Amino acid sequence: MRFRNPRPALAVVAVAEPVWVATGYRFFPVPEPYELRDAVEDLAAGAGLLGTVLVAAEGVNLSLAGTAQELDAFESGLVALCGRIPLLRTPAPGGPPFRRLRVRLRPEIVALGRTEEALDFAGESRVDADRWEQLLDDPSVPVIDVRNRYEVAVGRFEGALDPGTDSFREFPDWVDSHLNPEETPDVAIYCTGGIRCTKAAAWMRSRGFRQVHELSGGILAYLAARTQAPSRWRGECFVFDDRVGLAAGLEPGELQICHVCGDPLMPEQHAARNPLAADPIACSRSECPVRADQAIDKESHA
Repeated sequence: MRFRNPRPALAVVAVAEPVWVATGYRFFPVPEPYELRDAVEDLAAGAGLLGTVLVAAEGVNLSLAGTAQELDAFESGLVALCGRIPLLRTPAPGGPPFRRLRVRLRPEIVALGRTEEALDFAGESRVDADRWEQLLDDPSVPVIDVRNRYEVAVGRFEGALDPGTDSFREFPDWVDSHLNPEETPDVAIYCTGGIRCTKAAAWMRSRGFRQVHELSGGILAYLAARTQAPSRWRGECFVFDDRVGLAAGLEPGELQICHVCGDPLMPEQHAARNPLAADPIACSRSECPVRADQAIDKESHA
């Protein structure tokens, strides 16, 4: 699913209770994806949640918004359906950043595109914020941003390699072209919430990399752990919902979406191309491509 071009403005509604966005995923064998899809949809709808859930034979990936009580009810039922899925909750002070509930079947819960062989998710190496900062200072371990170029452009860890991809499906080709497991057997990777790293790491291990360190819980967990301590993160973290970007302390940032090309923009990049429009945000960049097919894939939310 892609952002519409232009995207419709969210209606402003009064929120009686604080709203949270819960994101999480789990790779595990799903023998009957259709049945699990229906059961998860009933559970989420019954709890009154909005957002997206992707179900595939390889597992579940979700990003849902609701009150703490609604999310608690959903999480309790989810354990019975498919085991415990660790959920990271981030605040949504403006109300639910989703317009509807979507529970979809997909060939993959995050599309790497390399389905020629089953991936082994054992042997993962997830590191916390402290260990991650040590890896950032280790010149022998390349640190790689697994996200796409429009995400990297608005926030990143200093010194990390940027593959410059427009899609996660392009990441394996970049690895094949730029990294050699015999020369750099150990690498470190990070993404928004962890799911892209988990899949990329499993694929990289299958290609001979000895150790692929993943930032546990992704950028969101790092920012949550660094609300008081100094942070090595610079900029905002793009998220695939109507909050657009999160800043320090997981507070909503200043990012907005260009209605022309679909890229996230910092305030200095805005240009009011149509001052009479209800929401005229657009790029000030001369190279801004006027095409609807360049909008951001909203379902790659981790």
